[in-house]
Amino acid sequence: MHKRSRLAVRRNKEKRKAIRGGPGVSSWKLLLALLAGIIIARTQVGDAVWGAMIASAAGADIWHPESVTQAVLGVEDRALETTEVEEPIATAEPPMPGFTLAPPSTVVPGAASLNVFIYHTHTTEAYVKGEQPYTETDPWRTDNQDYNIVRVGAELTARLEAGGMQVWHSTRNHEPPKVSTAYTRSLQTMLQAQEQQAIDLFIDVHRDAYYDDGNPQTVMVDGKPAAKIMFVVATGEGGPNESYGQKPDWRRNLAVAQAITDAINAQYPGLARQPMLRTSRFNQHVGLCLLVEVGNNLDSLDEALQAIAPLAQALLANVSLMKDGVPPLRGLVPRED
Repeated sequence: MHKRSRLAVRRNKEKRKAIRGGPGVSSWKLLLALLAGIIIARTQVGDAVWGAMIASAAGADIWHPESVTQAVLGVEDRALETTEVEEPIATAEPPMPGFTLAPPSTVVPGAASLNVFIYHTHTTEAYVKGEQPYTETDPWRTDNQDYNIVRVGAELTARLEAGGMQVWHSTRNHEPPKVSTAYTRSLQTMLQAQEQQAIDLFIDVHRDAYYDDGNPQTVMVDGKPAAKIMFVVATGEGGPNESYGQKPDWRRNLAVAQAITDAINAQYPGLARQPMLRTSRFNQHVGLCLLVEVGNNLDSLDEALQAIAPLAQALLANVSLMKDGVPPLRGLVPRED
């Protein structure tokens, strides 16, 4: 027998011993490898998911029912090459503090009335900083609400109120303690508002992340560059790691989003991208809900604000559609997250 053949036989014997628990590959080495794998997994999944995994193994059912994805639109923070994903919550979070909705600041007699609630799930999203005097908490993010997405929401609020809508604008920060679970907290805000007023329309205002689609990133509006707008419609279909008992009326949401998109583009061609369908939920099961992305992180705040007048005009022009209902669009297939 050749020397190589004798070595192969010896190795096969060692393997058989290892399977029987013999000294070939000792059980303590296997145990160490197992422990190392557990430590690596514990580091990667984070506290919430790890707790849920342990509880699940023990037979506990504590997956939070309102765990919502943040694969936000599949487009959030693309410039950072990161993707926010749904994160199951091991235990229900404590309720957010309550609030009281003040009476609307402006009601125009004779105008078509619509109760609108504007909020921001990702409250610190901001634009290119330039020379603006604020401190970034992260790249393209700031707590300063004069310069982040809240400022955009305030502009939309003012223009809708001037057109006769009854508008409430929540400036509540839903990101702490973790951005990846912000939708859980913005849901609480929506429900608290709904308990106090008959909300006809929820608008979750976001800032997109830059990506090159081969087209100009801005469109001229009244002689100034305006950031592009896009609606994101969630079907609640879910995916491998997400499941929702209550699903949005996504065809209605999409029909409204498409009508607003078409109205914007009729005035300023190309200002509004076509709506994006996602299989997540984004809290759009609560009622008629529009998630709108205003600009991206490489746009300026001024460019984002310049886009608000056309957005408000399109919303005001479609009050009856949102108030009285609209035939849903048919034959559409949601895009996977």
